[in-house]
Amino acid sequence: MFKTHFEIMVRRDDRWTIEGIRDDESRAMILALDLLAQKNTEAARVLRRRVGQSGREYEEEVFVREAQRSGVSANLASDVEVAPVCATLADLDGLAARTTLSTALRRYLDAHGLTVSEVLHNARELKRILDADALVPSALARIAAVQARDTGTDAKTRSRALDDLTQQAVQRAREAAAAKRRPALGKSGVTGLFKRLSGDPDDRQFAARVAISVRLVETRHLVGKLDTLLDLFPPEAHPDADAVLGGFVAECLMSGQLLKELMPFEACLADALESLLFLVKGQLEHRSGPMTSDADPLTRLNALFGAKRLPESRLVVFDRIRRELKGTQPLTKRGEGEDMRRFRSLLQSMMTSKGPIGGPPMASALVGRQVRLGGKGGVAALRTAIRNIGAGFRAPWDEITFMSALARSELADLFADEIAHGLNGCLNEVHDIDHLLRDLPSRAGRVKRIQSLRKTLVDLPFEDGYRASYTRRIDDLLARHARKHGDRLPGAAAICQETRGT
Repeated sequence: MFKTHFEIMVRRDDRWTIEGIRDDESRAMILALDLLAQKNTEAARVLRRRVGQSGREYEEEVFVREAQRSGVSANLASDVEVAPVCATLADLDGLAARTTLSTALRRYLDAHGLTVSEVLHNARELKRILDADALVPSALARIAAVQARDTGTDAKTRSRALDDLTQQAVQRAREAAAAKRRPALGKSGVTGLFKRLSGDPDDRQFAARVAISVRLVETRHLVGKLDTLLDLFPPEAHPDADAVLGGFVAECLMSGQLLKELMPFEACLADALESLLFLVKGQLEHRSGPMTSDADPLTRLNALFGAKRLPESRLVVFDRIRRELKGTQPLTKRGEGEDMRRFRSLLQSMMTSKGPIGGPPMASALVGRQVRLGGKGGVAALRTAIRNIGAGFRAPWDEITFMSALARSELADLFADEIAHGLNGCLNEVHDIDHLLRDLPSRAGRVKRIQSLRKTLVDLPFEDGYRASYTRRIDDLLARHARKHGDRLPGAAAICQETRGT
């Protein structure tokens, strides 16, 4: 039988001293982080000490971190690419707003082992971040500037609106903390918590997030936090519980630091991106072999993704893949030839029947990566990349859906002609219709595919002349196909007649 306690130590003037002893690891972690924030602290660590009946002691370091000086790292806001306008607290609780805040506050959140929702739903943590130098004002200024740029409004107007929303969030967190009968997690878990909650769906979800944040804030490292969340998931899908828990999981996965800890075995960027793709499909075991254990976070994440219980996390992972593709890190360490080969493999893996995962932004990022693989930049290189990227697809349908996504991306305004040219190439010969339809066993499936194709092309943000030419091309190809094959395999003449009415 062992007796266990945790010693909290800090380093000042290159000397380690014991600052406290706790029986609970979570409380020891909180004290260590509090001490780490003090100006004269150089580092902090937590030691687990176990004493056996014989008196023999066993020591294990469970936490150690160097101090991040406030003006240099932890309390420095990061730039943001996108910042949706938030008018209400409900908007602030949405995935888009939480993603923006997670990006702007990433250094602070990683340094303190927190997620945005914990900060927004915990009055103590909200006060701490508001007191962290000029972090919040700096982050809000960056967000306001992006919002002003995207909406054409004045940055000062956006700043005032964000300040007002911040005060509303502070008031909401204070009222939740002061509530006499605040809901709490019990032995029945999150499902039992929702049974005890009343009010409209928004009120119930807010109360649940408050209760869960109280539990999570006790764990100050993201891997442990993720473990706690995964333990809280009910065995069977539960719409309310899954939505709230999945939101916290998504915020954990926004941390690149956490992803590196979860997948330290990846040798290069291409391997990491492929593993993320397998993970969101719930098929990671097909890439990495047998999973280590049922308790491993990756194993449990893989199962939840496979059961489609983490929709927000899918979007977060897609966004991570997009940002990595837009970056400058090579896909491999073996040169341009291997980089191009792995890029083609990734490109194919990202395609679905509706286009690339992540939609138009991902299509744009893939074109950008194609440009960098070519070694040249500028407008001319982008034109060449758009024209050449179709060579990476095995089926015309993938090229059509990719070009259709690209037509809705940020590149569409400047490169409409190149995108239109790519679509024309996909619909150039009668055998393309054969390729589009031959893998579909049922006539209903063939009709649905052609209807989907016509609708996709008609809805593209192109000039009317472009759209009309595409639909005429489809009808012409179907008619020629019918004459060539005697209307045998796909029932082309009948399909043509049906799709004209859609």
